[in-house]
Amino acid sequence: MTLKETLNAKRIHIIRAVTLLLLGAAWIFLSSVELDGSIPNSDVLFKTFTLDYFQREHETAVHEPVVVVKNNGARYTDLGRATWKLFHLTLERFPDVNMNEKSDLKKREKLIAWVELLGETYPCSTSNSDNDSNIFLEAVRANPLPINLNKVVSIEWGCHIHNAVNTRLGKAKYDCLHLAQDVRPSNSDFNQDIEVEDLDKVTLNKEEKQLG
Repeated sequence: MTLKETLNAKRIHIIRAVTLLLLGAAWIFLSSVELDGSIPNSDVLFKTFTLDYFQREHETAVHEPVVVVKNNGARYTDLGRATWKLFHLTLERFPDVNMNEKSDLKKREKLIAWVELLGETYPCSTSNSDNDSNIFLEAVRANPLPINLNKVVSIEWGCHIHNAVNTRLGKAKYDCLHLAQDVRPSNSDFNQDIEVEDLDKVTLNKEEKQLG
């Protein structure tokens, strides 16, 4: 073997050795770090999912929120207000439900599933003073969605849920009757337009600190 071939062989061995060392160091580092799914420079931390979490899916206990948001003032408050507005507007736009119509009852089941999902994923559903219980879902399950729905019933139910949460947080209630004051029934249904500003009256623009 020539000198040049000998040097090339040694160079290849050195490169392989360095590569193996780097791979070993990377494996040791990753094994010692707990990946929590956090996003750099973000206020949202996504909890690591485990098999136990999905096994709790069918338990009767109220689930903990999937998303945890740091309370950092204005942005935290804005998130709470935006979620409540989504909740109220969805109810205001939801079609009528007649208990005698099977297709209507399926629509109602979808609405219930959506409200449950909103409660489980809504970052502001817990209160430290309340032992981290999910006050939104507890309010929903203590006050089930009516079987027959129209615009007035849906709006007033949503307002009642919001007030139930506000009561747990020590906030003032809002008179739900004012929300539907401009919704006049027709011969067919209650699906008349309601001003978005009316929905804001449910403390959406007045709460200093939105936890639920």
